[in-house]
Amino acid sequence: MANERRLNKDESRERFRELRTLWNQYDPIGVMANADDHLDEYEAYVGPLMRLLEQGVGEEDIAVYLKGIVTERMGMTWNSYLDNSTHVFVTRCHEWFKSKWMGTVS
Repeated sequence: MANERRLNKDESRERFRELRTLWNQYDPIGVMANADDHLDEYEAYVGPLMRLLEQGVGEEDIAVYLKGIVTERMGMTWNSYLDNSTHVFVTRCHEWFKSKWMGTVS
């Protein structure tokens, strides 16, 4: 992307923490009731989602990507609750990224 701003180490860490918090709020497998034990549960998925946001991938494509993660990697059965919460999560991620981090890369 043109006019990208490379983040410094502190900014990159902050951006990662913020997206990890959004993932933990999404909590598709329902482990955050005991958040102290599972703060890093979704950490492996933060970076790949960040790359999609940086690339400007649309909400529907990200939702399809997340459905694959939730069903194939996490082993969950897709249902209307997961469908709705995934769309809410994707919208929140897009709004967060556009309002605070648009045009940045780590």
